[in-house]
Amino acid sequence: MLLNFYKYSAAGNDFVLIDLRQQKVVSLEKHLAVICQRQNGIGADGVLLIEDAPHANAQFKMRYYNADGKAAAMCGNGARTVAYYTYTEQDFSYDQELCFQAWEQDYFATWQQGQVQVLMTDCREHNAIDLDDFGLKSSFFVNTGVPHAVFEVDSAMPLAKLDVKEIGSRIRHDPRFPEGSNVTFWQAVDLKASPAVVTARVYERGVEDETLSCGTGAMAIGQMLAFKAQIPQVQVQMPGGTLEVKVSANPAQGFLRGPVRKIFTGQFILED
Repeated sequence: MLLNFYKYSAAGNDFVLIDLRQQKVVSLEKHLAVICQRQNGIGADGVLLIEDAPHANAQFKMRYYNADGKAAAMCGNGARTVAYYTYTEQDFSYDQELCFQAWEQDYFATWQQGQVQVLMTDCREHNAIDLDDFGLKSSFFVNTGVPHAVFEVDSAMPLAKLDVKEIGSRIRHDPRFPEGSNVTFWQAVDLKASPAVVTARVYERGVEDETLSCGTGAMAIGQMLAFKAQIPQVQVQMPGGTLEVKVSANPAQGFLRGPVRKIFTGQFILED
């Protein structure tokens, strides 16, 4: 069977997008890990599935799967990608707010001068964590739809030289995180600027490697800075591009904005 797909990059975080409203596929889940393989598949950090809208106010339902083929509750860059696809490929008005659902939660997106901004509505569980045994400056835990252990890296250690894969893997599998955790490393550039500016790198659970950017990781930094330092807006510079986070008056919500680019479209042969 031939599977029609789109390949997108959201600040270097790459996805295969499959619109199941346009094609019916049985038991697609068993193929997702292979689709994400860069040697035998299309290659991606994850797969975005678009399904029929669950209610009248939503345009569609999004399901997200990491590169290991396992479902994840949320993906910030993935949410921006499905919104970008809708605005650019589905003839959706650029001046209209887009509503879609992921894991029974409604999300809202707007088009802003060629970029997509998504209102992330599921930020919770802010608290400090004691992981000083990893030799990092300070640590914080926040769930931005998926869990993130957030570490500030001392300025004496250039963030570019940090072994994110090795340290991130150890923290991700630490028994203090029984379900595992994404691991976000950040370093201040200018916290007094408006917006504040930081650099960051992220090890993603389910990809089991560093990704070039991570939307929920950027949100985790934004939530942490808002909670600890009353900084409401931050530019997060990641290896694949810059994401912007603005925490709303509701501490459980925040806005995520950044670039998305369509790379190519194609067909993938599904083998039984």
